[in-house]
Amino acid sequence: MKKGAVLALLLILVTSICSAQDTIDEGTVEISANFIGSTFGVSTIPAISYFLTSNIELSGAFHYERGTLDVEGYDADYDAHGLSLLGLYNFYPENLERLIPFVEVGINVASLEIEDYDVVDSTGFLIGGGVRYLVKDNFSVNGIFNYQTGDLEYTRLGVGLSVFIF
Repeated sequence: MKKGAVLALLLILVTSICSAQDTIDEGTVEISANFIGSTFGVSTIPAISYFLTSNIELSGAFHYERGTLDVEGYDADYDAHGLSLLGLYNFYPENLERLIPFVEVGINVASLEIEDYDVVDSTGFLIGGGVRYLVKDNFSVNGIFNYQTGDLEYTRLGVGLSVFIF
């Protein structure tokens, strides 16, 4: 039974991959959920983007994270949240049909509140990149890497899912 289900899922995946387009059109809206790991932990970051051209994209994202950090030898609860405004440039290499590498640059405003400590507010630049794999015309799986400067300097690595509305 399990083998049959796995084979059916693989068949659906292969079929959907074979029918995917290789560019994203101007005027497309992208809604994504990214699962990002950073210095602080893992968070889900919803984002919405608009393609000004097939290569140039504007994106806005909100991130919120709650967890526990080791601070001076004891566990402290923390809340982190912020907003990002990014510009992305998508590449369409001829030999990588459905694989779309991208670079991103933008600004991030963030706040970190740690139990029994002061709040740290930070505005910093964010630079990074990644790759999208178009599974279908309106769906991609993404790999993301970025680095933020400022008082809350950190590196993030993650994966995401995107839906495109044409």
